[in-house]
Amino acid sequence: MTVKAPDSGPCTADLAPTTSVIEVPKALDVTQGVTVTIIDGSYGATVALPPRTGTGN
Repeated sequence: MTVKAPDSGPCTADLAPTTSVIEVPKALDVTQGVTVTIIDGSYGATVALPPRTGTGN
């Protein structure tokens, strides 16, 4: 059997969920909700995060 990569389009063989850790600015009040916009090239997404509850990292 021979496997041939597509001539165009993304290579989905490497497609998998990933995690990014971003340091929160010290001035940000994490007890309030915050809206985060992620921009990567031509792709963009905006997410509204709820206030942080409890303690921890």
